[in-house]
Amino acid sequence: MALGRGGILANKREGDGGTPRVPDHTQVAGPFPAADRPVAKISSPRWSTEEDRDRLNEAGEVMTKAGIKPGMTVADIGAGEGYYTIRAANRVGKTGRVLAEDIVAEARGAHRRHHLAGGR
Repeated sequence: MALGRGGILANKREGDGGTPRVPDHTQVAGPFPAADRPVAKISSPRWSTEEDRDRLNEAGEVMTKAGIKPGMTVADIGAGEGYYTIRAANRVGKTGRVLAEDIVAEARGAHRRHHLAGGR
């Protein structure tokens, strides 16, 4: 059973009164494909200033379109210095959680320093 955007999607199987409505492909999945191109290096960890991004309500627009609401748990993958992390924490409030991760060690360090300094 999976929860979808429109509600619950049940995957009925033989033996429970019905035939599968969603094909089970778990037995035919192959190995994860190898990357077919090199991964680009990060040229700059910043695209713009926080003030410029806030003036345009960038985070607010993204979170509204993503349906982020108080009490939710959200993940900020590729969090960088934490621009979205801090704003998402404000949106989900004390009853929600924000999980942040970045594979670049320097970004994680900057994120930690930014958070400890109070962020925006």
